[in-house]
Amino acid sequence: MTTTFSLDLNVPPAQIGAVDATGGTIQIVAGQFAALTSAALRAEAEKVATKTDPKVTLANTTIGGKQVTPATFLSSPLGPTISYITRDMICIIQSAVPATAEDALQQLP
Repeated sequence: MTTTFSLDLNVPPAQIGAVDATGGTIQIVAGQFAALTSAALRAEAEKVATKTDPKVTLANTTIGGKQVTPATFLSSPLGPTISYITRDMICIIQSAVPATAEDALQQLP
């Protein structure tokens, strides 16, 4: 997904500070896109989700005290893919256990 973001937003991958931490019951991918707005990142996340599955359900809600956009894919057994965007950073979180995702979001800036 980071590659898709970087190509679609014309940001070279070398300019993206990214962390990929997977394991256990949660997967978290984060990327920082210097000089991009939250609105641009949100639009891109929604575009990628819709491109991945045109039947995806997108919502705007609060989890762990953060404004997020969960993308629910019918084919995913791991629960929704949650996009949390703050300034020029996006965190994509997925966990089959809602409390685990909520705890992770609470710890993010």
